[in-house]
Amino acid sequence: MGIGFLNCEANWSYSGFSRFKSRLPKRIPLAPIFTKSDVKGEYSVYECKCMVVVLKETLEDWNARQVADRGEDWEFDLYCLKELIKGMEWAISNNKPLQYV
Repeated sequence: MGIGFLNCEANWSYSGFSRFKSRLPKRIPLAPIFTKSDVKGEYSVYECKCMVVVLKETLEDWNARQVADRGEDWEFDLYCLKELIKGMEWAISNNKPLQYV
């Protein structure tokens, strides 16, 4: 069991998603990731527009880190971050919420 996003390949176990969230910067545009249920829901187009900017900055930061600084399951979280960005871009371009189950 875990969280999986539709329209992209981002998916985590619940504990993996918790680990992923702990690696994200604690910034206001990412509030929906930290405050919404992990069980089932959606991010609105507006939320995606706000979050995708910070997630792209995070991706740049993560790509710049040295391998020794990365920690457990880093490559998996990096892959899923890229996929989550793709899913949000899909939601924005199609003017539809990004759903997760």
